Amino acid sequence: MGRLIWSAPFIGGGRDGINPAPRPISRAVYGVAAATHLRASRCTGSVRAMARFAPPPPALNSALDALLAYIDADAPPPVDDWHPDARGDIDIVIRADGSWWHEGGEIGRPAMVRLFSRILRREGDGSHVLVTPAELLRIKVEDAAFTAVEMRADIWDGEQLLLFRLNNGENILADADHPIYWRGGDTGARPYIRVRGDAARPLEARLTRACYYALAERADDSGVVWSAGQQFSLLGAAA
Repeated sequence: MGRLIWSAPFIGGGRDGINPAPRPISRAVYGVAAATHLRASRCTGSVRAMARFAPPPPALNSALDALLAYIDADAPPPVDDWHPDARGDIDIVIRADGSWWHEGGEIGRPAMVRLFSRILRREGDGSHVLVTPAELLRIKVEDAAFTAVEMRADIWDGEQLLLFRLNNGENILADADHPIYWRGGDTGARPYIRVRGDAARPLEARLTRACYYALAERADDSGVVWSAGQQFSLLGAAA
C-alpha cells in the first residue's frame, strides 16, 4: 500500500510538536496526530483550521470528526463497526513494557498514545490493528496491548471491586467481561486482564509485578480473588 506525504504533526514529540519537513505518514497516523493537536489547541472543525498544517485530503474530514468525538469520551470509539477499504501495515510497535514506538522512535506524548490505544482492535487472526473510518493498519505487539500498572480495591454494597489503572490512563473493573487469567510466555505464565473484545480476540493488559503483588494480597487461602461477584484464580492456571 502506498504512503502519502503531507506536512503533518510530528509523532515523536519535539519542541513545538511539528515536523519541520514533510515526511511519509499514513492517513490513520495523520488523523490521530491531527486530532490530538486539535484538542491541545482547542480548535474545532477540521484540520484546515490549523494554519501550520497542510490541508488533509477531503476524505479525512469525516474520520477526524469521528476521532475528535471520542478523545474525551468515556466509551471507546465503535471500532468494531468500522470496516474501511484502505488497509495496510505501519511500523508501530507496542513493546513488552507497554511503550509505543513509531519507526524506531518512542511516541512520547501521552495524549497521542491514549488516542491510538482507543482505536486499537484485535482481529480474528490474533493481529492488532489501528482502525479509523478511513483506514485500517496492522501494527506489532510484543506481548499485550496494555499494561496494568496499579490496582485499587473498593467495597460496594458488601461486594469487593478490583479496579485496574492501565498505562494509557484507562480504568478497568475486573468482572465477567474483564476477567483476570493466566497465559504462558517465554518466561512462564503471566497474569492478564481482558480490556476489550471477547475471548476469541481479546485486547489484553499484562499485570505488572507490583500490580500482581497487590492483587495477591487480596487472595484467600485457595489462591482465589473476588471482584464484582466473579472469582479469579491466582495459581497460574490458564483461563
